[in-house]
Amino acid sequence: MNKHFFVLNFLLIIGVTASSQVGIGTTSPQATLDVESSSTTLPIINLTSSGGLQRLQLLDNGDIAVGNISPARLIDVSGQDNNAVAQIENTRSGTTADVLYLALGRTTPESSNKFLRFLANGAEIGSVSGNGSGSVLFNSVSDKRLKENITPIHGALSIVAKINPVSYNFKGVDKTQKEVGFLAQELYQHFPYVVKKGSDGPLAKEHLEDTVWAIDYGKLTPLLVRAIQEQQQELETKNEKISDLQERILTIEKALERTGISL
Repeated sequence: MNKHFFVLNFLLIIGVTASSQVGIGTTSPQATLDVESSSTTLPIINLTSSGGLQRLQLLDNGDIAVGNISPARLIDVSGQDNNAVAQIENTRSGTTADVLYLALGRTTPESSNKFLRFLANGAEIGSVSGNGSGSVLFNSVSDKRLKENITPIHGALSIVAKINPVSYNFKGVDKTQKEVGFLAQELYQHFPYVVKKGSDGPLAKEHLEDTVWAIDYGKLTPLLVRAIQEQQQELETKNEKISDLQERILTIEKALERTGISL
């Protein structure tokens, strides 16, 4: 017969009232389960798996860790999963339903105030920060010192001429809710660097994020800037030719006037 052992170093159960309150570390529980720690070094709660891996830890200072880590933040979540380690969902479908609020006590957050940081191998690759004037900046790391094989974009104007801007609405929504943009599969043929390629078959309801094509519209900016520069170069070249032709015409007119011929 399997035997299960519970080791309780200190347990006070107060269940004499109708509320059946339980106190651990206290004789006056203020909740259905009230845990008070007498140590500043040991966790208040530590839950581990059958394999000995830590699953949840609550420290005396209020820090919480979910996963096999020691909390380094107020809430620290870590795990190994091929999909995601956390999900926040609001199941409400109303027009005022929100998912997540990010708030900062500073009235005008500076660029040094980060609402979100994106890290890869411990290094920051992007962030959402304040801009010092009441709005936010969406930052992607673009330090020249981190880059190599730097070459200018060529033929941008030709690429832009092939891109097909369209208006549309998403399936299953009000047809009057028009959007403007590009079709990812079409854009991929002309400028694949801004497209996240998906599958070519039918959309799968499960893991939809792995099957749909997507566009990073922000990455179109360098292409558009280069296209404007190329167009400006063409205009300047044409203006120089027009100026040259005007000077030639003026010279011919003056020569004709000297011979008594007027136009």
